[in-house]
Amino acid sequence: NLQLLFFYSRIVIFGFFQRFITLDPHPGIFVHPLTGGVFATGKQNSTELDRESTANFTMNILVRDAENRIGTAVIHIHLLDINDYQPEFIGLPYYVTFCVGSSTSFNALNEQSIDRNIEADPTCKSLNNFKVTAIDKDKGINGTVVYSLTNIRPRAEPPLLSINSTSGHIYLLRSLPSDWTGRQIEAVVAAIDGGGLSSTAIVNIHLVAENGPQFSAILYSATVLESVPIGETVTSVEAVGINNDASLIYRIVSAKSMKQILMSSNDLFHDFKEKDPLTLEDCPFGLEFNTGETKH
Repeated sequence: NLQLLFFYSRIVIFGFFQRFITLDPHPGIFVHPLTGGVFATGKQNSTELDRESTANFTMNILVRDAENRIGTAVIHIHLLDINDYQPEFIGLPYYVTFCVGSSTSFNALNEQSIDRNIEADPTCKSLNNFKVTAIDKDKGINGTVVYSLTNIRPRAEPPLLSINSTSGHIYLLRSLPSDWTGRQIEAVVAAIDGGGLSSTAIVNIHLVAENGPQFSAILYSATVLESVPIGETVTSVEAVGINNDASLIYRIVSAKSMKQILMSSNDLFHDFKEKDPLTLEDCPFGLEFNTGETKH
């Protein structure tokens, strides 16, 4: 235990018995009833001494002698910061659309474009940049976060992407050829605080043609019951072509989380074991090619 301070109570008769009583005890702080020593217990968890939840607090101490005479004192305690929190990314997961044939120099971005994520406008009218954000609950330099790219797939020389270490903006360093349309770039971003703690996040970048069809959203999500019947619509995806009258065809190009095999039948992709009940472990879904409806 770490001793923080020591109470001294003046008694007229030397050696006279006295006892110290904490009127409003605080987790993590112990006042010795006989000596008046104030100690930090050393137990570090969120329910005791945590500057991020309670940086300052007050304790009232009462001292009583054998004749039942009392005195009071007040302790004001201020907790100093230690680097006990690592950066935490917000807004996960990160999915973004960049356009082939165009690039963005970060130095050319104006203030309005810097403050706007490409999520708000998932078309190629947006600049090829995306902002990640990580927060750190620590104070001062321990809460200061810098960003870096630790891995980019596919690898290329010179690198395809760069990141502003202060703002977290990721941007293309050069334009990509049109044959990159439909490919994906996976970037691993590290956020490091001033005390050396770090965390990482993955940014999935989908490359599209500048004048190609655009989905109405970057990421679609849906919740489905285990008892959902075969053929029930789960959600719908929607895209718009440069010509609004153009017919669009939808298809599933990957299904990383699916354990089943998707087969094609009657213009519907579905699980070949469709008579089996749907469970949390096996999630077979299909996509109607002409409507964009996702079905079980």
